[in-house]
Amino acid sequence: MFEIFSIISGLIIILITAIFLIYNSKKKQVVHDKSSALFKNLSKEELLKARLDFYSRSPVLNYKNEKGLEEESTSNSPAMNVRENINNRDLQTLNKEEKNVEKNDEKKQVVYTKSSSSLKNPLKEELSKTSSEFHSRSLVFSNENEESLKEKSSSYSPTNVEENGNNEPHQKLNKKERSVEKNDNNKQQNVDNNLKKLKEFSKKSQQSNEISLRDSAKKSNINEVILKSFSSYSELPLPTIQPIKSIEEMLAWIPGYDDFCRSIAPRKKFSRKGSYAKTLVCHDMKGGYIEDRFIQGFGSDKCYRFQDWNYIDSFCYFSHNLVTIPPPCWTNAAHIHGVKSLGTFITEWQDGARACASIFSDISSVKRFAKILVEIACYYNFDGWLINIENDIIPSQVENLKKFIQILTKHLHDRIPDSEVIWYDSVLSTGQLKWQNKLCSENKVFFDLCDGIFLNYNWSIYDLQHSLFTSGEARKLDVYVGVDVFGRGCFGGGGWNSCKAMQVIREKKLSAAIFAPGWVMENHGEEEFTKNNKKFWELLAAYLYPHFLSELPFVTSFCQGYGAKVFVQGKMLQNKPWTNLSAQSFQPTFSNNLYQLGPKEGMQVDCIELQTEEAYNGGGCLCIKGLAKPCEEQTRTVLRLFKTDIKLMESTNYSVEFTYKCSSDRVQLFLLVLLEDNPSYIVFNPSKAEIQNCSVSSTYAITNLQDSQYVFQEPLNNQTLTTNAEGIWLTRSYSFVAQKSCCLQEIRVILATGGIVDVDEKLPFKVLLGEIKVCLSNELHRSVSSAKNLQCHNLSSIRYESKQKLCFTLSWNISLSENEIFPKCFDIFCSGNITESNATLDDINFGCFIGRSYNNSYCVNELIVPLVCGAGIIITVQGVSELNTRQNYDECAQVLIKWP
Repeated sequence: MFEIFSIISGLIIILITAIFLIYNSKKKQVVHDKSSALFKNLSKEELLKARLDFYSRSPVLNYKNEKGLEEESTSNSPAMNVRENINNRDLQTLNKEEKNVEKNDEKKQVVYTKSSSSLKNPLKEELSKTSSEFHSRSLVFSNENEESLKEKSSSYSPTNVEENGNNEPHQKLNKKERSVEKNDNNKQQNVDNNLKKLKEFSKKSQQSNEISLRDSAKKSNINEVILKSFSSYSELPLPTIQPIKSIEEMLAWIPGYDDFCRSIAPRKKFSRKGSYAKTLVCHDMKGGYIEDRFIQGFGSDKCYRFQDWNYIDSFCYFSHNLVTIPPPCWTNAAHIHGVKSLGTFITEWQDGARACASIFSDISSVKRFAKILVEIACYYNFDGWLINIENDIIPSQVENLKKFIQILTKHLHDRIPDSEVIWYDSVLSTGQLKWQNKLCSENKVFFDLCDGIFLNYNWSIYDLQHSLFTSGEARKLDVYVGVDVFGRGCFGGGGWNSCKAMQVIREKKLSAAIFAPGWVMENHGEEEFTKNNKKFWELLAAYLYPHFLSELPFVTSFCQGYGAKVFVQGKMLQNKPWTNLSAQSFQPTFSNNLYQLGPKEGMQVDCIELQTEEAYNGGGCLCIKGLAKPCEEQTRTVLRLFKTDIKLMESTNYSVEFTYKCSSDRVQLFLLVLLEDNPSYIVFNPSKAEIQNCSVSSTYAITNLQDSQYVFQEPLNNQTLTTNAEGIWLTRSYSFVAQKSCCLQEIRVILATGGIVDVDEKLPFKVLLGEIKVCLSNELHRSVSSAKNLQCHNLSSIRYESKQKLCFTLSWNISLSENEIFPKCFDIFCSGNITESNATLDDINFGCFIGRSYNNSYCVNELIVPLVCGAGIIITVQGVSELNTRQNYDECAQVLIKWP
């Protein structure tokens, strides 16, 4: 009897288990079918891409039992109404809803509405439409105003969104559906006319944080982002740029997945009068992609940098990877100074031979790879390629190699004005790898198909003569003679003797390619780099032909892209060292070029150098130190700074501003511009009230020329004083009208002593020149374009005992409205509930400075905030123009971040 009872009991248990499994299986099938119905308009491929995109950025929830969901409802998760809604519906209700959805037409189908503050797709552009369509069907918060939210729920709270089911987009149920809902599920009392939408969930992103966005009730352009909970996530990696290392990676490359790495700086217009040989710098240092790979800069002021841009025409970033993409900081700095930025396409050794065999296998492959290189240059905003084939080519494929160069050059010229393709002296017309060290018949076939040739370094004077003859008069300037600064078989031995090779090259009136000037830092270290680098380029200066800025605006703060601190309008915003060449400002044409008028004993200038401990904008300013000596007559020291070729139009109003700080009131500062026609000079002098101990006439007696050659400009009334702990920055503003069309040829600074008769000792002085601007007057009154559609995504948190660290990514769009100025960069600030950070609070209502972006995105990975959220924090993105004018802070794009 007992055995029979045991058998029956076992059968009952098996039967109950089977019923339970069938029940759960139907429930999951209903959910799956429900999701399928919601997305039935998407193709299989579109749905897959959309889901991949969604899962890469969105939290993924697991189905849990009722107890698990109730336990989670205590957390302030904005997605809890989704989970609670799924749990509260019983199986019968879901089945009925599914049948209704299947039978109804598109009018009755659930409509998903995407919030205007939804996350920007950080992946590929080609998935943006699919992502948008998917998110238009996704469960996010609707764009409802404060009044409608209050009407729907008096208990609404941004940190307790789950209590408010009405905040989600939904479709009204018809009366029959509502009736079924009420009869079958009494728990849905707060959902009178809403159908809660279902999502596809996955276990893959179970640890992701839930982010929800809605429009702020306080300010229409502030999005609110809520962190679901603390996590154990590691910091977000800071964005870096990487080369393409294989043809597989090259074929897989598509634009749009790494907006961080793009340069947005246009190349300014420069001119060089006359026909001069050109100079290319090829930067090869420690394999490339060292500190400069960090898009947002590097936390040291000891990094390699280059500032003598006025001496060169093209800058090539070199590494031994298949495709070397210049880091955006180099392209930005080059473009500021009108210099072309080039990438490198190189193949080497056996791997290179195999890659070439594949690339040049047929004409379709040639076109495909040439097109990829063109697209890469366009996307990252640089200006061309150095083609360096360092391996043998299959003889039968040489014609395809020639086609490759021809197609690449033509299409690059079509897409990028004034772009260039440079061939390296390596492979011969037979396909053999054999460096010629000259332009000759064996390599001229490649030279004829592109914009120039980079000769190998082991040349002789005879080779230069042969190259000159082979190129012909028309193209001799397209022959770049290689100079290896490391001296590997190079004429003169390289190093400090690189000038010897340059002298011989210029005697033959050929162009030069200076390879690896990073030798200065690699061989002589970081500590004395500034002095050694200056010495190196001064030795070469006699053989380099500078070019000059030929368009307005002219703006410089003298920053070289590094510093001990960060300053904005004289205020220190960051007190730690940094390097980011994207921040580099226009650099002087002349170095220590000055002359004196009046008694020479009246003023002694000891030092003219960059100072990084203090600045007006950026990380540095021009520092002039010296002694003012007792003298009855006035002494004037004229410092030549910039050579320009800027056309001024007749009857046009121009503005001039300069900002400086002086340690002594005995020294006055003037700005002087040299014109090509009479009047020869415009002197922007202090007001009469500022001039001490000297007459106006003696102050204006700049030279012995006739007064008709001078125009003296008094400053406007809106002078600006900016005070900080180190003293006062004085900004003088001027306006003048060009009486006729002419050329602005030079910008100089004059230091005047004013006549010192009441002292017996020498007076030390220090003048800091912070900024100079010359522009059309109406440019100063144009507003700066704001960041559009600011989004915050990848929000995570690392919790400590008494604080937490927030990590997130910001992205935005850039577009110009009428009469707006395109921003050169964006400053990121944080205000609200913050207790400590790596930035410094300042007194100009900017809040806490986080960083600066030179494109349309920024990664924050170390923002320290308290555990208690309070009102949260507001992240502000402020546009900054080329004139260093700033968007009104109240009009900047903002996002509000909260946490549990």
